[in-house]
Amino acid sequence: MKLKHQSMERTDKPQVAHSRGQPPQGGAACRVPERSGKGWFQPLLPALLALLLIPLLPVAFGSGPLALSGPMVLHGQDRVEEVRSLAPDGRLSVAAVRHAVTVQVWDRDEVEVVATLDEDREELEISGDERDLSIEIQHARGGMRGPSGSATLELRVPAGIRLELSTVSGSQQVAGLTGSVRMSSTSGSQLLEGTPSSADLNVVSGSVQVTGVIPELRVNAVSGRVEIEGVEGRVDVSAVSGSVRIEASQPLEQLRVKAVSGSIQVSGPFTSRASVELETHSGSVTLQVPSATPAAYELDTMSGSIRNGISGDEPRSPRFGPGRSLDFRVGDATARVRIQTFSGGIRLEALN
Repeated sequence: MKLKHQSMERTDKPQVAHSRGQPPQGGAACRVPERSGKGWFQPLLPALLALLLIPLLPVAFGSGPLALSGPMVLHGQDRVEEVRSLAPDGRLSVAAVRHAVTVQVWDRDEVEVVATLDEDREELEISGDERDLSIEIQHARGGMRGPSGSATLELRVPAGIRLELSTVSGSQQVAGLTGSVRMSSTSGSQLLEGTPSSADLNVVSGSVQVTGVIPELRVNAVSGRVEIEGVEGRVDVSAVSGSVRIEASQPLEQLRVKAVSGSIQVSGPFTSRASVELETHSGSVTLQVPSATPAAYELDTMSGSIRNGISGDEPRSPRFGPGRSLDFRVGDATARVRIQTFSGGIRLEALN
């Protein structure tokens, strides 16, 4: 079903009133009565009928209780509100151009959609079924290229769904989900809160902020800072230009952070068999761990200092050439910590 907001033109033609005393073509003469005060309300009938039909428009356009469940396209409206069935573990795909997207949870097996659209330039398309639903905002004249300006897309969904969210130049905020989450943005910030089973975030230009106990997290950022709090399990972060800060609330099993230009700061425990790799080309690296954490450490910097606040081991310099390195072990464990930086210092600190 496709519903589009367009200007309506009257197709009914008014009757032709013949002049008094002249018979209509092909018929007998008829007498047109004089207009009297008794018919004064007749010109108002179309307006009165329109007022009676206005309350029925939400039903006709799919937002009322009798809304149809098929594919739908709406455009040319300032504000659109829709509700569709969505299974508790269903898949939801969302795509927008310039819209700031907010996703929150509620206790219904439905998705509520509230969107603002630019008049006659954007359209909202909803397709699929309760197991696999797609919501997309497109530019009505030229695909995915929309006008600049602020616009919003607000969604309320079941907590356990699998979410795939993609925007071009709008921010993203997702909170409360327990299923898997995939977020991608060309230019816009990303905020993820909650306890999803896994999360995959990709952004070209924009900051990334993640808060919550997430067993498996992957972040790929080109330009912008990355801040992660409360994670556990496996974390993989790649950043080109921007700082990276990670605070783990539970022991990490695997941590990998690689940056080209930007500092790296990691704080929290890790398991006895953990694998930790921190690497940056231009920037400092700081690692804060409990002092009694058993692990084997390998630290290398081409141009920078090494400060060891975990053990009494001192860094060494090569006989020829620049650089400093430090290898030491705490306790008897198989955990491995490897830190490398080309231009920047390395600092190890013990957490109280």
